[in-house]
Amino acid sequence: MARSDTFSRRKRAEIGSHKIDTYDEARLRWHLERPDSYGPFDSVMARFRVLTVSRLLRLRAGDSILVIGAGSGWESEFFETTGLRVISSDISADMSKIARIRRDLDRKAFEVVVCDGDLLPFADQSIDAVLFADSLHHFEDLKAAVTEAMRVARAAIGSFGDPMDSLIRRVAITLGHDATEYSGFLPHLISRHDLEATLAQGGFHLLALRGFLDWLPKSALQAMPESIQRAVASTLRLLNCPPWKVGSTQIWMAERNGAIPSAS
Repeated sequence: MARSDTFSRRKRAEIGSHKIDTYDEARLRWHLERPDSYGPFDSVMARFRVLTVSRLLRLRAGDSILVIGAGSGWESEFFETTGLRVISSDISADMSKIARIRRDLDRKAFEVVVCDGDLLPFADQSIDAVLFADSLHHFEDLKAAVTEAMRVARAAIGSFGDPMDSLIRRVAITLGHDATEYSGFLPHLISRHDLEATLAQGGFHLLALRGFLDWLPKSALQAMPESIQRAVASTLRLLNCPPWKVGSTQIWMAERNGAIPSAS
């Protein structure tokens, strides 16, 4: 059953009883309906990414996972449905409140923690896996963030949703086009070489790194010939997808050297 179908049958009074000062009801509902509120294209791609992550992590029911940058908690909710014990973390107190609302409305049990992703309040190797959920590129010091994740993870760490250092991005920037993600924010990128070097220093090795065609700065589209722009724009309208949501993101997973499956 689609999440939006389930959500639409909830009593409005039940939703209305939850208030967040900085969010009106429409914005709160949008976050609670994620990923369906992204639109048809993004909703499918979001689920596909999380399914891919679930397979690459090689976790078993009962294992624990910490989701960094979990926001409204939809990925955390998904992981719980696969039998994992989930800790949903975000630096935003408001987004964490929304995650708690989602959890309570959907009768889930994942834990919600407000914390900084590069200063995690967890003991060394205390959680089976640590995952950056579309959030690693928000850290100014990516190597420090990955190192902190490795400290906490017993067996595996990973990331999804980060823009790739792709050729089309480089061309757009070279041509003077804006490569920001939103509100003037320029994502922080890490090369495969630097990632593997950082992982090696922490006793991890890269298991997989895959790219997905689902993100592109609007400026990169504008750098293309006009005929291609028109063709792409027409396709995006059919998909109800904004231009800045088509392009390339990456998923990567890494495993601690010598890690063995948990006994759970």
